[in-house]
Amino acid sequence: MKSNHVKRLIVVIVIPIQLFLNAGFLAAQEKKEEGRKGLYYNFIGITLGGGINQIEYNDWFVDKRDTKKISGVYYSGGLIFDIFVRNFVGEFTIQYVYNSNDEDISVQHLYLSTLGKYSFNLSHVFAVAPGLGLYIETPPSDKEYNGGGGFLATLGAIFTIGKDFKIIFDLIASYGYFGMGEESTKISYGTKIGIVYNIGLL
Repeated sequence: MKSNHVKRLIVVIVIPIQLFLNAGFLAAQEKKEEGRKGLYYNFIGITLGGGINQIEYNDWFVDKRDTKKISGVYYSGGLIFDIFVRNFVGEFTIQYVYNSNDEDISVQHLYLSTLGKYSFNLSHVFAVAPGLGLYIETPPSDKEYNGGGGFLATLGAIFTIGKDFKIIFDLIASYGYFGMGEESTKISYGTKIGIVYNIGLL
């Protein structure tokens, strides 16, 4: 159990560092644009998603410690915040996730993620935007849940609708610790879609 706490502590420390590095990276890109103002385009909106879970659940079963491979699905929804600086996108989400898993380990919990993306603009309307980032799962939850976290990768698209709206679509793969049992891990595959609105320049 001690190693679980250490791993969760590492995740809690790494996520703010990732946010700080994303902000510094975006600021560095801004300095390259001499003579221009308002390079930070801020968008906020809602996001919905879903996918599948593959969990290696480690725990004590009757009188021995064992591992079970458990599958399930998840559904998510919440807020999404994006900062666009030329071809670079910094993204943060806060969501609530429902994991519907087998073996009575279904759980609902809070989910935070941060992503850095690069936007390949194929036209004024359409862009392909792969990204890498981190996520953390925390209480509040509907069961005893120790929290978890890990890494995620996305392959997505950005559709620009007029000046103020964007639709963001992502295919997502993630790997990390699952906060039930002892040192359980989870691989997830899914999609999310977000609709964001321009709230101004920074």
